[in-house]
Amino acid sequence: MSLHYGVIGLGPVGTTFAVMLGKAGHQVSVLCRNPTRAEHFKRNGLKVNGKLQGEWMPTSIVTHLDEFLHEKPDVILICVKASQSRDLVRQMKAMGVAENAVFVCCQNGIDVEDIVADVFGRRRTLRAVLNLGCNFVKVNEVWVEFCFHHILSENLEAGGLDKTIAAEFVAAGFDFEVRREYREDVYRKAILNTALSTACALTRLTMRQAMADPEIERMVTEIVRESLLVAEALKFPTLDRSYQEAALAYLRKGGDHKPSMLVDIEAQRNTENEFHAGAIFKLAQRFNIDVPVIQTLYYLTKNLEKAVVLNRYVADGMRSSDP
Repeated sequence: MSLHYGVIGLGPVGTTFAVMLGKAGHQVSVLCRNPTRAEHFKRNGLKVNGKLQGEWMPTSIVTHLDEFLHEKPDVILICVKASQSRDLVRQMKAMGVAENAVFVCCQNGIDVEDIVADVFGRRRTLRAVLNLGCNFVKVNEVWVEFCFHHILSENLEAGGLDKTIAAEFVAAGFDFEVRREYREDVYRKAILNTALSTACALTRLTMRQAMADPEIERMVTEIVRESLLVAEALKFPTLDRSYQEAALAYLRKGGDHKPSMLVDIEAQRNTENEFHAGAIFKLAQRFNIDVPVIQTLYYLTKNLEKAVVLNRYVADGMRSSDP
C-alpha cells in the first residue's frame, strides 16, 4: 500500500511534488493558505512542464493547518521557506500531529532539518537535498528548468521508511538516492546557492545572465573558493579545492532560471540568506577563516531584505488607507 503524502506549501517545489506524486496514484493532501489560489487549484488543477511533466486534480486541498493535520498524512513534505519553519513547527506541535507521521524537509539551507528534529525527534525527520530549478509560469503551472540527482537522508531509526519514500519518489519521476552522509550534499548545495542565488538576488539577473557577466562570474568563483576553505575545516572528504571547477560548471548550466532568492526579493519577501551565506559566514567565524566576499554579500542581502519588506509593508498600509 502506497504512502499518504501531505504537502505544506504550494510554491513551485511543493506544487511539483504534489503533481508528480498525485499523478503516480498516491493520496496527496495539500495545505494552501491562500483561499483564492486554493479555489483556483480545485477548479483548474495543477500542472508541471519542462524537465518533468504532469497534471493533477487535487482531491484534498485545505487552507488551514488544523484541517491539514486532521487528514493524518503518513509523510509530511515541508516545502515552505526555511525562514518560516520555526513558526510552522511550533504550530504543528501545538495542534498535534499523527504519532507516526514522518517529516521530509524539502527546503534549501544548512541544518534546516534540525528545526524539525529538535521538536519532533530525529526518528521522525528526514532531509531532502534537491537539485530542482522550477518557477510558476501560470497561476497553476510550474515550469521545471532543471531536475538533477536528489538525495534523501538515511535514517536508521525510521524502520526502512526512508528507503520506501525514496523508492516512491523515483517511481513518481524523481531521481532520488538515500545517503547516510548527506550533510556534505547539504553543504555542497549551500555553496551553489550562496554563490549564484545571492548574486542573482542582488543584481536581479537570471542564472544564465549572471554567469555570462565576467565580473559576476569572478565574484561567484571567489565565493566558491571561500566556501571550500570552510568545507576543508569541516573535513568533508570530497569538498576540497578540486570541486571549484565542477561547481562553476554546474552553475553555468542553470539556464534562464530565477533562483528562489531572486523570486523572493521581487515579491518583497525575506529570503533564505540566513541559511546560505549567513550559515557559511558563521561557520567561517567559528574556524577563524576570512571570507570577505561571502560576508559582504550576506550583509548586503540582509539589508536588501529589510528594504524590500519595509517597502511592502508601506505599500500595503497605503492601500489599506485608501478611501
